[in-house]
Amino acid sequence: MIFSCLNHACDQTINLVYGPFYSARFYNEYIFKFHENIERITGCHITSQLIPSYETYLKRLTQGDIYMTFVPGHYEYALSQYGFKPMLKGAVGAKILLVSKIKKYKEMNIRQLEGETILVPSIYTDAYLYLMDWLEESAMTGKVNIISNTSHDDIAVKLITDRASVGALSTTIYNRMPASVRDDFFVFKRSGSRHAVLMVAEDLPHAIHTAIIDSIPLINLGVWFEYYGRSQPDEHAKAFKRQLDALLKE
Repeated sequence: MIFSCLNHACDQTINLVYGPFYSARFYNEYIFKFHENIERITGCHITSQLIPSYETYLKRLTQGDIYMTFVPGHYEYALSQYGFKPMLKGAVGAKILLVSKIKKYKEMNIRQLEGETILVPSIYTDAYLYLMDWLEESAMTGKVNIISNTSHDDIAVKLITDRASVGALSTTIYNRMPASVRDDFFVFKRSGSRHAVLMVAEDLPHAIHTAIIDSIPLINLGVWFEYYGRSQPDEHAKAFKRQLDALLKE
């Protein structure tokens, strides 16, 4: 799926790709005005592609010719070794939740999920890594079925419509539900604070850099700010680096 703004004053195309963490509708809500303003300022055409496969998205990021992409914070360490650098940080305070409907589970004991099917967006997400941590802590590794390769949005929809019993998803989506809907859910586990990062190409042209800075207020997903210091990788960042390296060897 391709999103595009409309100004064609220059002959340069600004290529962006996004992973299937969220739906096209959600991306449009939180970054379209950001894109539009960058295009207006630079006079260059923006082509932004939402790639539906996590594996294809990650491989595409390492092939060059991509100016920027929004990613979970634990991607920073790995992508910094494939031609990207962090430029913006935002959505600080988002968390991963392991949730189910209250009517089915009443106690905060993950062991009662034995034999259940749990939805996660992808093995390449914090949701999966946190789920694996929680299962290990409770001696539950290998005792649940895990289904992946979807978006946080889709997990929410399936849970709301009773097409799934348990899911791990971000508060970025969960908190958008009406309070009356959230009241029907039971939160088994809650992660620590997470964040997102805008990764840009190491050779990002100065004009685009300036346009990005000027467009920060138009990102409709919490507070965003300039961020140039590479953080020390946590265990999830190291785990994702191993996952990406393994994927690229296939």
